[in-house]
This record gives sequence, structure tokens and C-alpha cells, in this order.
Amino acid sequence: MEIDYNGGLNGAPPPEAPPPSERKKNKPRTFVELLLDRIAAMEPGNFHPRSFLLISGEGEEQVLKSLDQLHKKGLIDRVRDEGLPGELVVRLSAKGRALYADEKNLERWREEQALTLNTTRKMLGLDPQPWAMWATQLLFLVILANFIWGGVLSWQAGQLGNYLHDPDAKGMAEIYHQIGAAEALSLAQGEWWRLFTCMFVHFGVVHIVSNSIGLMAVGMLVSRMMGPGVVLLVFVIAGLWGSGFGMTFQPQAILAGASGAICGLMAAFVLWFVTHRHRLDPKIAGRFGSFLLMDLILITGISLLPGISGFGHLGGAIGGALVGAGLILLSEDWGVRANWRPLAGSACLMVAG
Repeated sequence: MEIDYNGGLNGAPPPEAPPPSERKKNKPRTFVELLLDRIAAMEPGNFHPRSFLLISGEGEEQVLKSLDQLHKKGLIDRVRDEGLPGELVVRLSAKGRALYADEKNLERWREEQALTLNTTRKMLGLDPQPWAMWATQLLFLVILANFIWGGVLSWQAGQLGNYLHDPDAKGMAEIYHQIGAAEALSLAQGEWWRLFTCMFVHFGVVHIVSNSIGLMAVGMLVSRMMGPGVVLLVFVIAGLWGSGFGMTFQPQAILAGASGAICGLMAAFVLWFVTHRHRLDPKIAGRFGSFLLMDLILITGISLLPGISGFGHLGGAIGGALVGAGLILLSEDWGVRANWRPLAGSACLMVAG
């Protein structure tokens, strides 16, 4: 049997390619979808991956992993070919044939594949989104502007060196107070707004650089997958939760920094990742899963260091998780439908707020 890359059998001419105008209208297709179409085109015969590799020029790893995905989903079976002992041969399973026999189910499956491709491209930043980062950039600019203002005040007080590198030096507490830091005495005097402004105050160059890097990295992911508006919402609410936790459990401390809000953004993204992982390419999902696990371990370790408000990080994570859970439950793109979702989502947002 001759195997044609375009699906022809026994020397039959391959189907004509659609005209360019129609190809532009076609949705992007995943390699898994294209491969299953090739396997279906070989029916009632078998599909020989080795021959496909030789003819198509596709990478062996990609083909084998895609076949493994299709096998795990029950759409293909591995079979033996007596004429080619030891060679991997596959064909559509009963489930796969039923899929191609039902046009509605096949179209639904293709839409899921397109959604997987689009979600993966969005995660990797391959789809241009010129304004996706505006919220993250706005937060960074506010943090930077407040840090510069603190630098001006410290320069006027002859404390610029301490402001940049020695936040514990004598006289620095007053400067931090002027640019919005929170402490128990000020809150007792009714200055509750400091629970918000302290998110934009940073103790020195190392503090602002590390938090800015974290904000840009996590903010980029949340912006791409959940929207820039969500970045602002989570940042503010998680930051307030972090400030509240920090001041409740460490009332003697001077609170400053965006790390609680950043932990909230991380928690919201982790929830999104867990609930949408099935819509990502498995290889990409595995890499991001490892990245998130390492980040969580790193944040936990940092939170345990002396001088770090671990309770602020914890509070921010709880606040961000509540907002993220509420938005995910209320969204239409999760793929899980249940009558309890709107009520649960609203409850999460009410508790968070």
C-alpha cells in the first residue's frame, strides 16, 4: 500500500488544496488534529508513523507525543501488522470512528482543538495584544514615581544613601511615613488609607527591583490570560488583604511593598492555570507547571526570612485567590457548567471585597 502525505491511498491523487481565499478563512489547526485527520484518511487501512515521518519531514518527537495524546484520549488504537513486525502501527479506535461519524461531535472536537491552540499561543505571547500590559505598566509607573518622590525627600534630608541602601538607618522611618508607609500608630489615628498606599512604598533599591521584576512577570501572565482589568482588581484587593494580615499579626512593623499584591496575582494565576490546564498544549502546560512550583517554593522561602512580612504575603495570596476563584467561576470559558457556579463566584468576590 502506498501512503500519501495528503491522504491518498493506493496511488489515488491527493485532494486539491483549497484556494488561498478559503485557506485564510480556515481556523488554525493543531498538529494533533491534522494527524488524526491523516489517520482517519487511511481507513480502513492502518497508519504507519515511520512512513509518515519519512514523507512529511515532521519531527519524530512531535509525532510520537501527538500519537500518545490521541491514544490516551481513546481516539486511536495501536495494532500489529504481520507484514511489519515490531513497527508501530495505529488506526482509529471505535471511539475515533464514532467521532468522525458524527459531524456535530467532530466539529465540537475541532473547536476544542482550536481553543487549545489559541490558549497556548496566548500564554506564550504569540498573539499580538498591544494594550494587554497597560495595567501592569501603570502600577509599575506609580511604584517608580513614589520611589523617586521618596528619593527627593531623602536627598533634601541628606539621607539619599540610606534611602537607597539602608532602610533601617536613623531618620528613615519619617521619610517612609511621608510617602505612604503604614504603621499601627497612624492607623489608630484614622489613616486607614495607608493600607493602600503602603503597596507603592519600597525599602531601597533591592526591594523595588525585586518586586518590579515579580510584578512585570506575573502581571504579564495575568494580563494575557485574564485581562488587564483583572490585574488592577487583584492587585488592589490582594494588596489590602496583605496589608491587613501584616498589620494584624505584626503590628510593630512598618508595612511597605507590593509583594503581598504580587502574591495575590500569583495565586489568581495559579487558579487559572489549574482550571484551564486542559486547554493548553501538554508540553507547555508541563513547563509552566514546573515554573509555578519553583516560584511558590521561592516565595515561601522568602516569606520565612527575618524582616519579611510573611503574613503580608499570606494575606495577599488569600485575597488574590478569592478574586481569581470568583472571576473563574463567573466566566464562560472555563468549560465546566453547573448551577452553583454563579452563586459560588459571587460569594468569593463578596468575601474578597
